[in-house]
Amino acid sequence: MLGKLAVTPISLSLIFIAQFSFAGADPSLVQDGKSAIARIYKKVTVEQPLCFGREYSSLHLGLHPLKTVKKITARFSTEPQYNTKIMQLELILKGEQYSYKVFKAFMVCLPESGSCHVECDGGSVYLKSSDDDKVSVINQGFVAQGACGEDGQDLDTIFIEAKKDGDDVFKLKRLPSEFCQTK
Repeated sequence: MLGKLAVTPISLSLIFIAQFSFAGADPSLVQDGKSAIARIYKKVTVEQPLCFGREYSSLHLGLHPLKTVKKITARFSTEPQYNTKIMQLELILKGEQYSYKVFKAFMVCLPESGSCHVECDGGSVYLKSSDDDKVSVINQGFVAQGACGEDGQDLDTIFIEAKKDGDDVFKLKRLPSEFCQTK
């Protein structure tokens, strides 16, 4: 039967993710996530993604010492070839050892589960959005990769743990479209 289907790495990942995305999820997170994904992707086109972000002040980081993320950007786009909704997170972590690395997590968003997942069971997030200019990323723990320079030197893989009063929730604001252009 598989011989007659168009099986690609991305389609296999989507099947794998869909099987596990409903297990044990808080029903309110699923419902909020479904609503947020629908709201966000209603505004996303192939030509114009949608971005949200936040840079935490030194004061905020001082009040939340468990927070490891200093700056975060969420870029929502679509891949029409696979009818896929994508979110790419870009993170800058606090600490001198990370000051020159941008960490990225590429996620597939599934409207039916209300969540976005890193492929190969690399973690997930739920989304919550009460209006068009704000989105909360509810962290369930995910993997991100970071490197220095264009050629990917010094590649690091880290796990962004969902610690309470740390990196459990990221409250982001919509960024102007010029911050969200494709390269």
